[in-house]
Amino acid sequence: MTLPHIKWRWDGDVMVPLPIYVSECNRDLVVGEVYKLEPIEERSQKSHGHYFACLNEIWKQLPDETRERFHNSQEYMRKWALIQTGWTTEWYHVFDTARDAIASAQRLQLDMFSRDEVGVVKHSGRTVQMFHARSQAMRGEHAMNKREFQESKDDVLDWCAKLIGVTVSELSANAGRAA
Repeated sequence: MTLPHIKWRWDGDVMVPLPIYVSECNRDLVVGEVYKLEPIEERSQKSHGHYFACLNEIWKQLPDETRERFHNSQEYMRKWALIQTGWTTEWYHVFDTARDAIASAQRLQLDMFSRDEVGVVKHSGRTVQMFHARSQAMRGEHAMNKREFQESKDDVLDWCAKLIGVTVSELSANAGRAA
């Protein structure tokens, strides 16, 4: 178990949780157990803002038919780009028969469509895979660290910039002027 959201202070001998996290540690941790602490580099709010400014610039320049492809949602476009560039969480299940797998894949696709959820469902033989976009949240259990966010940001912006026929450099310049 790692404890990514708890902040600690080194006192010269041991890592001590900051006072705000002590009750959580007392509740969730066992005395004598070994836990892995990993340094987390805080993400830049400036980088985060730049990312969404670039996405907004792309969205403004998209033709109407492309916007419709993304359900008229900039958020849908971002999540689709995450999936297309491999920034996904994956679920898979092996069924007893290929027919069961096909039926399940169809149900999953209909369910996602009815909830306007972004995802990809694939089936091959008796196996069904479902892919969702990874969260790019700054905080929380599934938050990306600084390196992951930067890599996913670069991948998504590159993918989306191609939708409007520009480079990420050109996009960044336009987004900087708009900000």
